[in-house]
Amino acid sequence: MRKGLLALVLAAAAVPAAAASVPEPWSAQLSQQLAHIEEAAARNGFARVAGPFSGGAAQGQAQRITLHLDAGGEYRIAAVCDADCADIDLRLFDQNGRLIEEDLGRDDHPIVSSLPAWSGAFVVEARMHDCRHAEGCYFAVDVYGRARGL
Repeated sequence: MRKGLLALVLAAAAVPAAAASVPEPWSAQLSQQLAHIEEAAARNGFARVAGPFSGGAAQGQAQRITLHLDAGGEYRIAAVCDADCADIDLRLFDQNGRLIEEDLGRDDHPIVSSLPAWSGAFVVEARMHDCRHAEGCYFAVDVYGRARGL
């Protein structure tokens, strides 16, 4: 990936430190799923520019990740969740809290896209909708980018 083309910064308070540590075997599950998504992204000219950001959430709960997206880039943000999860949703908001894009489909691998018209802070929300484990499920989010028009 070209330096300076796509700059992303994880905000310090994006994912609580306690939620960021995913124990085995869930960590391995998430890594394997993200590897498959990364391969597909690469075939379309995208490279990972941030992540993985990981955490845990009980059914109905959400975690938020704050990112800096640059104008002139094309982004895809993908989430995966562990084997106890059947549905996780992603939403992307701008710095004013306006919804930009969402994937609310009933699946465990949502993807949202963005072609920001300006550079700035954006918020990704991962919401757990179908978790079969009482204590919650684990998830991970990767951000992929490429120059527009490629």
